[in-house]
Amino acid sequence: MSGTEDACATLCIGLDLAWFGGSANDPWSKFDCLATARLDAEGRLLCTEIQRVPSKKGKGNENPDASQLATAILSLVSGVNRSARVVLAIDAPLQAKATGLPPRTPVPRKGSVKRRACDIELDRRRKVIDKNAGGSDGWHPNIQPGAPLVARVQHLLEGLRKEFQLWTNEHTSEQQTIIECFPAEAIWAAKRQGHYPAHFTAARAKAYKAQKGCSLTAEQVRAVVEDALLTPFTSITETSEEWEQMVAQIVHWLLNDDKWKTGVRYRGGKMLDDVVDAAICMATAISYAKGHHHVWQDRKNPDDGHIIGPGLMDSQLTTNAELAVPEQRREKTRALKQAMMKERLTGRTRLVEEP
Repeated sequence: MSGTEDACATLCIGLDLAWFGGSANDPWSKFDCLATARLDAEGRLLCTEIQRVPSKKGKGNENPDASQLATAILSLVSGVNRSARVVLAIDAPLQAKATGLPPRTPVPRKGSVKRRACDIELDRRRKVIDKNAGGSDGWHPNIQPGAPLVARVQHLLEGLRKEFQLWTNEHTSEQQTIIECFPAEAIWAAKRQGHYPAHFTAARAKAYKAQKGCSLTAEQVRAVVEDALLTPFTSITETSEEWEQMVAQIVHWLLNDDKWKTGVRYRGGKMLDDVVDAAICMATAISYAKGHHHVWQDRKNPDDGHIIGPGLMDSQLTTNAELAVPEQRREKTRALKQAMMKERLTGRTRLVEEP
């Protein structure tokens, strides 16, 4: 065991997961990406590493059970001291109530997916928070409906079950924990916590996602990676020079990864944004390990998912009274529509209430 592994008190892993193993028409999408950071007992970052894991077994043989990915994760865990804490943050829905819907497909039909309680909770609170901030201005996260769960995700969780405990309200301090996170929510949360400079636009922070089909120079790669990771997550992970060194290591790894090189340039798209998303998941794992995180969950339906993000949002959270106003408006609108429908069906004129 090396000195770094021996000094590691916490292993933080971020996983950008190919939900369906990648697109059949895009060979560059057929990878899962792991970003790993090691922290010492004082919470200082020791080192980071990036790993692409093929989502296929050999030529044309898909790996729907994610066994290769589970093996790669367990190998990382076995490389640290058994007393080390491990936090694995996955960019995918991990918990959902049974819905009775058909198995999820890459292009779901209308009505075959639905939002979980935690998706709804995040969306309703996010709207009020953005309204109080003067509008979303493009920063809002577009999160896909989380139910039903993807089969490949379920297989991965089963493959990790002996070593990891999935986060619940009853299991928040396990030695080896899996949490659900979303990079888009993390970027939005960083903005609302004030970790982006005032002149930074949402388009600039998310530019790494808009490079598909582009041929990038090394400086362009460095710029979009640093814009996404450097400024906001330096403070949100409660690190300074260490995080800057981590980002520099990620850029160095990217620029030396032959898989996405085209001569002296780099192919924009999944090979770029998967690494950045994995790094944001890793930052979320670091924040969680330090107790510097927030949780979106419907308290009435705690078994219908959770979304964990980096940094504290307590000062930004809306009150129940603030949330009640738009909810009351929606209820009044629904009642009005029902009355109008009844009028059409019965021919009776509804009474108009005085304001």
